[in-house]
Formats: sequence, C-alpha cells, structure tokens
Amino acid sequence: MITSPEFWLLVGFLPICYWLLPARWRPGFLGLASAAFVAALEPVGAAVIVALVVAAHLLGRRARGFRFAVAFAALAWLAAFKYLPPMLIALTGESERFSVLLPLGISYFTFKLLHFVIETGRGTIRDAPLADVVCWIFLFPTFTAGPIERLDHFRAHRDERFSWTLVIEGGHRIVVGLIKRFVVVDMLLWPLTERIDPDQLVFLLDEVAPWRVWGICGVTYIVAWIDFSAYTDIALGSSRLFGLRIQENFDWPILATSPIGFWRRWHISLSQWCQTYVYMPMIGLTRRPYVAIFATFIVIGVWHAGSLSYLVWGLWHAAGVVAWTAIGRAVKRRGGRPLDRRRWWPLVGVPLTALFVTASFAFPLVHGSRHGTAWDGLRVVARLVAIDLPPGPASGTPRPTPAPVGDR
Repeated sequence: MITSPEFWLLVGFLPICYWLLPARWRPGFLGLASAAFVAALEPVGAAVIVALVVAAHLLGRRARGFRFAVAFAALAWLAAFKYLPPMLIALTGESERFSVLLPLGISYFTFKLLHFVIETGRGTIRDAPLADVVCWIFLFPTFTAGPIERLDHFRAHRDERFSWTLVIEGGHRIVVGLIKRFVVVDMLLWPLTERIDPDQLVFLLDEVAPWRVWGICGVTYIVAWIDFSAYTDIALGSSRLFGLRIQENFDWPILATSPIGFWRRWHISLSQWCQTYVYMPMIGLTRRPYVAIFATFIVIGVWHAGSLSYLVWGLWHAAGVVAWTAIGRAVKRRGGRPLDRRRWWPLVGVPLTALFVTASFAFPLVHGSRHGTAWDGLRVVARLVAIDLPPGPASGTPRPTPAPVGDR
C-alpha cells in the first residue's frame, strides 16, 4: 500500500483537515476517510467489514449468542479466503482453479474484531462510540500491515491538540521506514535475495553447502524483519500525524537472548493478542502451560498463512519456548538464578537465539516457493547441520505464490 500515490495523498493532506475539525468530529472523519480509501481498493471486503463492525457495536452487547454469531462470521470469512483454498489445492492439486486473492487486511481485521467482541462480552468495553470503533478498525496506515492495536490502547493514547511535535515525530518515523524499505531492503538486501531461488534450493538441496543454507535462511530472516518493521514504522509515523500513538510491533528481535525474549520483540501485537486470547484461556481450560504454549504458537503460525510450512514454523517456536521454560524451571528448582539474569548470558543467549530463529525461517523460505512443502522445510533445517533427508512424495506440487508481507 505504501507504493500507492493515494496513500501518500491521504498522509499529506488528511491531517490538515483532521486538525481543523472540532475534536468530537475527528474520529468519525478519519474513520470515514479510511473506510472510503479501503472501499475504493476493495468494495466488497469493505462492505463485509462495515456490516460486521456495525453489527458487533450495535447488537453485540445485547446478546451473547449474537456476539458469538459475529465472531463466527468473521472467522468463517477468514477461513474461506485464507485456509480453505490452500486445503482444496493440496487435495486436488488444481492451483489455478482454487487460487484466490486475500482481501486487504483480513487477518488484522479479524483479530481486531474478535478483540472487540470478546471485550464487549467481558464488559471492559462499554462506552466506545461507533465513530471511535470505525476509526480504529479502518485506520488506513495500519489496515494492511498492523499492528493489531487494542481499542483501549487506541483510545487512551491520542492527543486532542495539534502540536508540531506530532509532525516531527511522525515525519521522523516515516522517513526511517522509507529508508528501511527502499534503501536497506531494495538497494542493499535485494541483490542478495535475487540470488535466492527457493525452488532451486529445494531441488538441489543436497548440493548446497550448509554454510550457504545458513546464509540463505539468515538473509530471509533479516529481510522479513526489516521489511515488516519498515511498514510498521510508516504506519506508526503516519498515525502520529493524527495524534495517535499506536503500539510498537518490533524491538530489535536480533538482540533477543531467548526464544521467549524473541517473541517479546517480534510482532509484539500478535504475540500479546495470542497471549490474551489463546494462552490464558488454554491455561484456564487445561491447567497445562506447555499445551497452552503449543496452542498459542499454532495460532501464530497459521495466522501468517494457511499452510503446513507455517504450522510447522509455529510448532518450531513453540518447542523452543517450551524448552526454554523447562530449563528455567529446572534451574529454579535447584535454587539457581535464571539464565537471562546472569551478566554473561547475553554473550551466549544472543547468538544461540539468533541461530534458533534463523533456522526457523527455513519454513517461510520454502513457503515462498511454488513447489516446496513443509517436509522440504525440515530438509532445509537438517541440511543446516549437514544431514540429508530424502525428498517427500509431495515435493514439486505447484501452488500459488503468497502475497508479499505487508501487501495483504
């Protein structure tokens, strides 16, 4: 979306109109303008979102059954576009017949709406005007690439008066995002990514040296981080021009000292959402933290894409978090200090975590190919340690190439 001239026209001129209006009209104005922008790009998707949001706001607090119906409708819409087509392609092998284009922002919208429906049922959201809800849902800088902003955070962190500080902060963040996206990624890293052909890697994996596989996975990880965080910088900077302080989504994940620390720095809004709405309910239901961890990361994995590769990616991170948690409990039982509180641990924890995360990007790498499978992702991981696994029976089955991060 950041390559769209219309997006930058809105960023350049909409804040002027916004601040000239009385404070009570601003959320409605920004919400309608954002909804109109989304509708111009995708009328049907915008109409579905408007219908679900209005239904959730006007009727959701009246009946538990109706709240459930709204949540079910949102999840069904997500499944119909994001998960059903890959399943049909996997079963039939007819990629052209069942390929669909994901509606703009469908994953972010669905998780936002579920947050609204759940918190409305809990009674923590009671007095949110429809204008605030529409503005929060459709806010055009964050609509397609997040973060998954909570409504309470959105309403509590907005300025009512214009100041040039907002322009300076917002402009600085936008410039940082543009430099990341078009200088670091496109000019510096893109030449490296052009040399990476996931399909060729899958078919010729046995001939690729392990150190080169590490380099390919590492480049995939770094590009994903910088590219995704660039979209976040632009989204947060653009929102700041309207006096909105949207929550952060990345905090130098390459400096994480443990698998848990990584998820406190990577896609923060998604991990917090899943902690609130998956991990905590699963703890209450099962009383088993490890089961809750795996459930949480299954959701995180399939949230990214409806594929086995991302499911295994989620399971990989779940295994890392479980292992780290188990080590911490063992150290605690013996009366020792947690590893991440020891002065020397960053010297060990940072490189170990970086290796663990880099290896996990074998699965997004394979997902980006047209012929790779989750088994091929495991083959890439094995090749990192010079182990050769045989190709799976499903290797070589074509499927549609996923949309770039941030575009859908």
